[in-house]
Amino acid sequence: MEPTITTTSKKSSTSNATGLTYKRAFSKADIHPFDDVEWEMRSATITNEKGDVVFCQENVEIPAFWSQMATNVVVSKYFRGALGSIERESSVKQLISRVSQTISLWAQKGDYFQTKAELEAFEDDLTYLLLHQMMAFNSPVWFNVGIEDHPSAAPVLSTRSKITCRAFWTWPKPKACCSKAALVPAPIFHRFVPRKRPSPVAAMPLVQYRL
Repeated sequence: MEPTITTTSKKSSTSNATGLTYKRAFSKADIHPFDDVEWEMRSATITNEKGDVVFCQENVEIPAFWSQMATNVVVSKYFRGALGSIERESSVKQLISRVSQTISLWAQKGDYFQTKAELEAFEDDLTYLLLHQMMAFNSPVWFNVGIEDHPSAAPVLSTRSKITCRAFWTWPKPKACCSKAALVPAPIFHRFVPRKRPSPVAAMPLVQYRL
């Protein structure tokens, strides 16, 4: 089932006449996506080839239907805050809410939708899709959205300099790995990057996977 988004020019005293209309497609209007699944407390532990523990975070709240691999990847890579600090995220609820609520706030500020109810339906559906691993954003979204005021949301390098493909991989090396643990680097040079983007969401590539 796919969400329905249409544009309309109808005027309404209680809506944004130039906004989109959105029909809820995945979530339920009377229950939040988080309240519709079972949760459990786990430990996320990663060991090296010698069996030594290289990462461990205990007492993290995870959907019961997620695999342990998904738990380890998400907790170790995408939870924000220094490990052991009170700022450290400790639940997938915090992680998904940080991203979905930030995107919803951008949509609200940009008057993307006609009504508040449609905005809420969009946020709930986005939360549902992320929770059920029906879609996922690329790594920089999880790293930065909801953390930075002007987050970098795509693994790209924008530069005015002319640079060869061979030189790119040696200059600068951190930029080639700017998406941290992303599957592939995605250099995009200045001439291919639009000068004006309608919103940060436009720079968010999606990756579909299930762990």
